[in-house]
Amino acid sequence: MEWNKIEHDPETGRVEGLPEPGEYIFSFSNGTVAVDEIIYDYYGAFLDAGDIYSVTAWMPMPEPYKEEK
Repeated sequence: MEWNKIEHDPETGRVEGLPEPGEYIFSFSNGTVAVDEIIYDYYGAFLDAGDIYSVTAWMPMPEPYKEEK
């Protein structure tokens, strides 16, 4: 897994490079990694646990552990 850069356009407020809606991700903001969910609505994209404009990169969550039988 690799970090995916997020692009912010301060003139338009657009945010590019985001994952699909409803996806749980690791987000990187101000030196901190957090677990977030990306949500889209009429006004655009936001994160359930933080400010989308402070996030500089994201990474998909790994597949859940499956115990071998």
